[in-house]
Amino acid sequence: MIMTYVVIIAYFAILLLIGVVASRRIHNLADYYVGGKRMGYWVVAFSARASGESAWLYLGLTGLGAMVGMRGMWVVVGPVSGTVDAGRTARSACCRIFEHE
Repeated sequence: MIMTYVVIIAYFAILLLIGVVASRRIHNLADYYVGGKRMGYWVVAFSARASGESAWLYLGLTGLGAMVGMRGMWVVVGPVSGTVDAGRTARSACCRIFEHE
């Protein structure tokens, strides 16, 4: 039981440290909202995709499962196949761009 408390305290200490370090980089509201425009487009793209997937997966899909049970899990087929297809499309587009440079 003590190990559990140690892990939780260490986790919160790490979060606090990340917060302190990050707060030193923020000088105004623009830095907070747009990261000082220092992030690459790929970081923003992955962040937006991860946020959307997270909200859908943790809130929407679990709510559907709670409401209708396993018969509602067919919904997973569309987003998974769409994500795979989008990844393949983006990969082929990136490969074409970088091959010509």
